[in-house]
Amino acid sequence: MNKNEMAQFQNNLREFIGESYTVKVDKNLSEQERDELTAHVRRTVGDNDATILIIEPVIESKFDFNFDLITSDVKEIKPLQNVSQVESKPKPIYSDKWLVMQNRLLNAISDLDLNERRLIMFLSPLVRKHVEKDPDARKRMFVVNALEFAREYNLGKKSIYRTLAEVANSMLHKAFFFWNFKNNERTHRTGVSWLVQCEYKENEGQLEIILADTVIEMLSVFDRENPFTKWERHWIINLGSYGMILFELIASCMFQKYKEKAYTVDYLREKFNCVDSYGRNIDFKRYVLDKAISDIHTHTPYRITYAQKKKRAGGE
Repeated sequence: MNKNEMAQFQNNLREFIGESYTVKVDKNLSEQERDELTAHVRRTVGDNDATILIIEPVIESKFDFNFDLITSDVKEIKPLQNVSQVESKPKPIYSDKWLVMQNRLLNAISDLDLNERRLIMFLSPLVRKHVEKDPDARKRMFVVNALEFAREYNLGKKSIYRTLAEVANSMLHKAFFFWNFKNNERTHRTGVSWLVQCEYKENEGQLEIILADTVIEMLSVFDRENPFTKWERHWIINLGSYGMILFELIASCMFQKYKEKAYTVDYLREKFNCVDSYGRNIDFKRYVLDKAISDIHTHTPYRITYAQKKKRAGGE
């Protein structure tokens, strides 16, 4: 295409779609404000077909969470003791009533549904006891009894066999991702598969699982280099997926000096697996965060409030 042909093409295209104009504004506009500004520019330039590109300031958004514990006289739930403590003992021993995990795992990004999350919780005391009993065992196979799993989470016994088989199959294809730090600075991200191998034995009603070494470490190694969180296992039995995710995040920092924690919206969307859903923040808050908080308030002694804060890119 020569210059004359290119010019003619551009004229024809301009005639078809109109001229293009760019307008830069100093605030984020609502949908109605964008429509009004577009109409105003088109009237001003006298071109009802003009394409109007509106450039708004980039906003970094985050949620600040405040949290606390209620006393034992509410719903007869015992107060939490020493959550997220860091102890000097290399391998502390906890009874079966405790779920214990490294904070790296609690803050990791993982695409798990509710029963998959329940499986990891169920494995927490099993892995801990196995490693404490035989730290040098080369083959780390863990057995999940279907009926015990059903009793733990108040699930129907008739469908539990199919449920466990489906969980095992789906988790073979999933991984979780966590950030590594050096001198309190984030360095790189690591991805780890949950399962190395699994076998559902239908006639025996049990699931045999071989976990990745990193998963075993995060469920059994608790010391100053590997900060961890523990909580009573009965607190999470009735939580839904969103409630469980937020509970893990808040539990991991419950006993820090200040009872507040800030998370970016982008991180929370990843954590709740909502990157492609609830596109508007108002919907994300209503159907994800608010739902999770209501769930936590109903079934645990945690009390959480949050506020959304925005700042313009560049710190303005």
